[in-house]
Amino acid sequence: MEKLPKKPKRIVLPQIRNYIVQPNRVTKSRFGADVGGYTLIQHKILTAIMYYLQEPIHLAMKGHLYNQLEIFSNPDLIKLAIPMSDIGKPRQYQEIRENIKRLASIVVAVPYISKEGKDMERITGLIRADLEISSKRSSVMVIEIEKRVADILIKIDRDADGTPKNYTRHAYEVSQNATCKFTPTIYKLLCSWKKKGEFKISLDELRADLCLTSMYSEYSDFKRRVLIPVMNELKEIGDCWFDCTVKSFVEKKRNKPVMLCFKVITPEVSKEMDERANYIRNMLRTNFKFQLKDIEDINHVLHNKDINQRDIIHKILFIEDQIYKKGLTDDKVKSPRHFALAALLNEFGNK
Repeated sequence: MEKLPKKPKRIVLPQIRNYIVQPNRVTKSRFGADVGGYTLIQHKILTAIMYYLQEPIHLAMKGHLYNQLEIFSNPDLIKLAIPMSDIGKPRQYQEIRENIKRLASIVVAVPYISKEGKDMERITGLIRADLEISSKRSSVMVIEIEKRVADILIKIDRDADGTPKNYTRHAYEVSQNATCKFTPTIYKLLCSWKKKGEFKISLDELRADLCLTSMYSEYSDFKRRVLIPVMNELKEIGDCWFDCTVKSFVEKKRNKPVMLCFKVITPEVSKEMDERANYIRNMLRTNFKFQLKDIEDINHVLHNKDINQRDIIHKILFIEDQIYKKGLTDDKVKSPRHFALAALLNEFGNK
């Protein structure tokens, strides 16, 4: 009895309940680049801030006024009460406090137009915070943000028709469950391109986004220390991920990596690829009487993300046409099974 090939490992996603919308100017922000960028905890604090700003953000997306909400009742600033447990475990609270202090020291310049019509610039801190000195499991931090800074975090660009644009939608739990410092930034970048399904970014630009301009200068180090850990983590906790191990991921110039080609993989895309691979296996069993050993010999082709599975299907149909419709099964093709396997491996096996 023929044994079925082993099923690929199923990726089990955590239950994701909350999605965040934020302007791309926030997604691409590089606050703290002079000190190596955000720490992982700072990423989580900022993600929590964006989560607790969702009500005004959604109003802004619909073109409604949001400054009449209760959090805007103070004329100068808004206040957000965020549970410390949203950021980490009680044993991390002291570390969270230290990271909030560093975030409070970040200076931002906010352009605006005065009542007199003058171009002005407001120099201020990113956040202020009130924290309990003796933190406990139920502790809450109160984050204060100047209204002009809050406007930068909240306002969503709109096109001529009033349709929201230049924003990112991502799952709150993914960033908050990350253990790799670089996961939140790359994950949100993937989410900003999820609808298009793929994007290219120069290696230098991605390094700048991650505040790594002076680290991991060799691509092999960058891949080992940054890309692979993020890829593996997103496969476990993300609602989208990428594969940096395929040949098509890197574009080189003079044998030096210069561009990275991200294909945004989602559970739906992954499931579709698995289903198409099974369809191809069934075609090979039905049309050419493939045995278990033949399927095993071709599996690496079916799962090669550098190969378009539709090209494999078209090749199978072409082989079938050559063998059966053109009557090559006499002297030229004694074994359609061996002929088909050899033809497929010759066409796709070395890609």
